[in-house]
Amino acid sequence: MPRLTSITSQQLTAVATPRDDGGSAPGPGSWQDDNGNNVVLSSIVSPTALQVTGVFAIDPLVPFIIQGTSTSQIATVTNISANTGTVLELDISNFNPDPQVFAAGESLNILGS
Repeated sequence: MPRLTSITSQQLTAVATPRDDGGSAPGPGSWQDDNGNNVVLSSIVSPTALQVTGVFAIDPLVPFIIQGTSTSQIATVTNISANTGTVLELDISNFNPDPQVFAAGESLNILGS
């Protein structure tokens, strides 16, 4: 039987492992994707759902609060319901019941979680 070397005599190398908990909640400021590009509202799906452009390998943790940069509309992102690789679909809870006050094409800021 081969002899096992003590683990204390071996050099260990850190290995990055993917996280399955959704990463972390985005911090306050302009919301940027994995490539450093601003996240932009692409369409208003319904009163409780928005689609935004952005490349995210791991969905951000929810909840967090977003604000439109041109409209100042505020909403809480309660769930990431889809991630196509370039588009995220966000389930939102609005402070204003009319999501139409958001504007397609506007960048989004994060106010906090």
